[in-house]
Amino acid sequence: MSMQLQLTKQKELGTPAPINVHRNLRESLWEQRGSLETTLKTIFLTNKEESRIQTARRIMGDEIAMLSDEELQIYLAEFQYLVTAWVDEYEKSVFNGKTIREVLQEEG
Repeated sequence: MSMQLQLTKQKELGTPAPINVHRNLRESLWEQRGSLETTLKTIFLTNKEESRIQTARRIMGDEIAMLSDEELQIYLAEFQYLVTAWVDEYEKSVFNGKTIREVLQEEG
């Protein structure tokens, strides 16, 4: 029986999902979170030769030429905060008001 069918049947019967489903879900969630972190690191490289500000300027080009480094740093921090908040809100909508970290701490 496929995992999706198994979960659907269990949901209909009101029985909890088996442990292996939770483990697969946990692994999948960590992979997705890793993908997000990888994507953000790709956008904002932090190597020795190129700072976060320089990376943003390279990626966004003329669109941000008029911003000072201080203004750009503020925008980058706000962007990071918003992305984190949006991901947390999404996770809470999926996991009954809890983030992935909170769900995994309960199970671990």
